[in-house]
Order: sequence, then structure tokens, then C-alpha cells
Amino acid sequence: MKSEYFLIFDFDSTVIQLESLEEIAGFALQDKDNKDEILKEIGIITDLGMEGKIDFKESLKKRLALFNIHQNHIDLSNQKILQNITLFFLKNIEFIRENAEKIYIISGGFFSNILPVAKRLGISPSHIMSNKFIFDSQNNVCGIDESSPLLLPQGKSQAVSSLKLDGKIIIIGDGYTDYQIKENGACKYFISFCENVRRENVIKKSDFSADNLDEAIRIISKL
Repeated sequence: MKSEYFLIFDFDSTVIQLESLEEIAGFALQDKDNKDEILKEIGIITDLGMEGKIDFKESLKKRLALFNIHQNHIDLSNQKILQNITLFFLKNIEFIRENAEKIYIISGGFFSNILPVAKRLGISPSHIMSNKFIFDSQNNVCGIDESSPLLLPQGKSQAVSSLKLDGKIIIIGDGYTDYQIKENGACKYFISFCENVRRENVIKKSDFSADNLDEAIRIISKL
């Protein structure tokens, strides 16, 4: 990758094939009779947020209100998440490791889920910007860190700008909040990532679209 570029990935449905909060919910709700109904509602809220129809903070709080989380649920979700890293990220792990100093993950997801995947791919924990859970003395999630810029409207744009990266920034993600980084002038290019999910309203807004990371890397090499 050219030295002047920085690469920023979304996490859910980009670096991994899943939506991490939905995976936590699956374990948290496993003994509930209405599990499927709640998971369906969580999925609907997730899609509304990813399509830009409700803001991210509203989406997150609505989802978290539907179930209770313990550290064990996060640990179980991480086992599944590590088995569902997006195929072409694993295929291109050498590219990621060789360029790790110029690669970041910025996500509205949670650090607890992102860290194990980042370690697997060779991305530094210091290159993760995400939300964080707050735990009580019994390891139950009792809140989220409200100081995170990622909870704010245009939060991803603020997070990118706060890095003060000296170069051209390329965003790769599947969601409307990823496009908003470009809309707000916080990056040079936005590549909509379609390996796991296609969001037509996001693709229409992007500079380029990529069906997998191989294709994204080819696009980057020609910039």
C-alpha cells in the first residue's frame, strides 16, 4: 500500500461476517422462550441504523434494552466471532500485517469483541476505536462508556478526525455511518464493502464498491 494512505475498516459485517452485538444477544437470550422474536427485533433495529434511518446511539440503546449481558456471553460470542472472520481478510492477512501501522478499526461495536479479532489479524489494540461496556462487580454489563465519540451523531467522523492522520484516508465499510465519514470530509475515499452484505443505498453513495477485500486492495493499488 502506498505510504501516504491510511486504511480504516468498519468491524461488523466487514472484518467479520456477523453483527457482534447480535451474537452476544444470541447467547444472552438462549434460555428465553421469546429468543427468536427478540433477535428478529434486534436485527430490524440494526438494519435501520446501518441504512441511516435512525441514529446510531438510538439504535444501540434500543438493542441493549432488550437483553442483559454477562461477561460469559461476550466470551462465548468471541469464540464464534473468531470462527467467522471475513474470508478475504484471512486470505489477505499478510497484507494486513505488513501494513498494520497504517490500518485502524473504527466501529460502533464493542472493544471486547473487536480486540481478539484485531490480535488475530495483527492490528494493534491502540488502533481500535470503539464503544466500551461498563461492568459491575459480578461481571454483568451495567452500562456503556458515554464519553465515546462513537455514540454521537457523526461520531465516526469525529473519531477519524481525532486521529490526526497525516495522509490520505480510505474508509472500507458496509454501513451508512461509514459513508458519513466521507460526507463530512474526514476521509479521501469511501469503499463500500459488499462481501457480507449489500446495502444499495450505501453503494450509491460510495466512491467505489468492492465485493471482497481482494477487490478493495486492487482498487487501492490504482489510486
